[in-house]
Amino acid sequence: MEGYTTSAPVDCTKELDTGSLKGKTVIVTGGANGIGEAYVRALSAEGVNVCIGDFDENRGEKIASELKNAKFVKCDVSNWQDQARMFAEAASFTGKVDFVVANAGICPEDEIFAFEGL
Repeated sequence: MEGYTTSAPVDCTKELDTGSLKGKTVIVTGGANGIGEAYVRALSAEGVNVCIGDFDENRGEKIASELKNAKFVKCDVSNWQDQARMFAEAASFTGKVDFVVANAGICPEDEIFAFEGL
């Protein structure tokens, strides 16, 4: 591909410089549980303003209350109006959203692996 160059793999033995993240604003969808929650907590610890988008209102509100630079927005990521509201709420931190961790899963019911009991 013309104009495309590759670079060496990331050297994971080097310390990660997170200084450029402080004060940025991020949305983490699916941020109330699992790996999404881990993203929320790690980013918040680095001074990032975090907007938690999730279905789980109780868990999302609890996490947001534990962090000084986080807010929770109940959001169904398959619903456009919910997404627009979440982005507007996130932008209220600094006037913009710097990046998104699109972690929420949307998947149809799986008929192959559905468990119907014994």
